[in-house]
Amino acid sequence: MSSRETTHAVMSRLRRSMSPLALPPLSGIVEADEVVVGGDAPGARGFNVGGTMTHIVLVVVERGSSRTRLVVIPDRKGSTLVPLLGQLVAQGSTIVTDGHGGYVGLPRAGFEWTRIPHPPGGPERGHGGATPAADGTISRFKRWLLATYHKPPADYRPYLDEFCFRSEFQADPSGAFATMLGLAVKDRAPARTSVSHEAPDMTRATTASTPGRDQRVAARRAMLAFSARRQRPGSGSMLMALMEGERTTMEWWRTAAGVIQAEKIRIAVTGAVAANAYMPPRQTADLDLAVRIDDLEGAGQALRAAGWTLLGNLSLYEDLRGTAWQLEGKELDVIGIPGAWGRAAVAAAQDNKRVMDLPTLTLPDVVFMKLISARPQDSADISRMLGSAPEQTLQALRAIVKQGRPDDAEDLEQMIAAGQLEFGLTKGK
Repeated sequence: MSSRETTHAVMSRLRRSMSPLALPPLSGIVEADEVVVGGDAPGARGFNVGGTMTHIVLVVVERGSSRTRLVVIPDRKGSTLVPLLGQLVAQGSTIVTDGHGGYVGLPRAGFEWTRIPHPPGGPERGHGGATPAADGTISRFKRWLLATYHKPPADYRPYLDEFCFRSEFQADPSGAFATMLGLAVKDRAPARTSVSHEAPDMTRATTASTPGRDQRVAARRAMLAFSARRQRPGSGSMLMALMEGERTTMEWWRTAAGVIQAEKIRIAVTGAVAANAYMPPRQTADLDLAVRIDDLEGAGQALRAAGWTLLGNLSLYEDLRGTAWQLEGKELDVIGIPGAWGRAAVAAAQDNKRVMDLPTLTLPDVVFMKLISARPQDSADISRMLGSAPEQTLQALRAIVKQGRPDDAEDLEQMIAAGQLEFGLTKGK
């Protein structure tokens, strides 16, 4: 497009199609907070933004993922916040907020509500607030906006929508394109209806279910097919250098694990921190710990006694169970692994101290956990973990997956091939 006016018109239409109300609801552990965005707002104080170019924005973030919703709201009343969260978040989810009274209606609307009031005088420096993920999201939005468009816009709302849409499909460009195409070809954008100031009618409320395994596997295979068409071989030199580099660690990880271990409960580092032990690391500050599912309750009791706050139950798949915890801005997930596999995985981790001398799930067990989750990021992690793995390790893993998860065997081969191509270990076609 050579015309600046045409480009602007197309981008404006695309942004109008990116309404957060057109995206699937958030689920699991969700943080919600309100912030003020935009404008110099001369004379405005706090959330008193009437007659200015400043907007109050409701920030809603799905914990443990990049999924975000940013919506301009007229005020911070419960009659505004609760119905809107009913549209943005799946019922049954846990919503974490600060002490603002506008959220007191959440339990009546079908949500679990965790309220973490700020201490007198506000949160202590360096200890974070009640909703650290939401606080970080609005900071990233402001940095992204200035880095991409170089100046603050007159109307922030279309850019809030664009940021949310990008967060939804951060690791799934093919899904972003298909969704955007479906929305943009319509002659109208999703309606920006005003928020009702009446209490929601819960007799007609619907529950948005967590995507089933078939849906997740279909999305994973679509991403793998897209990658196979578009990926080009890499040299592997930078990735190998990253593999040999130091991993970022945090001392509180050892302390949190020690709280559970002190009760004679075996733990194993899992999640992104464990994956980083087997691949070029990606940034993460949160810690996931695996325990046998029979030890999940005991681990929770130990954390509560040590001052950790329970945020709620994790939204996991198949027979996995888990709880989310917070202490002074630090976030910890504890995941219970069931059955004989859970006992064997945690036992094998005791002699595999890959992270801060803490027991860490072995590579096959980390892959198993990510095959169960089947998110796009998990598929990317598997590819990078296995891209440089020796053939002996791959053969052992193939045998384990064939026995325990035969339906995932074909997908595993595609992930291995993608990883080897990225590391430059195979020739591209």
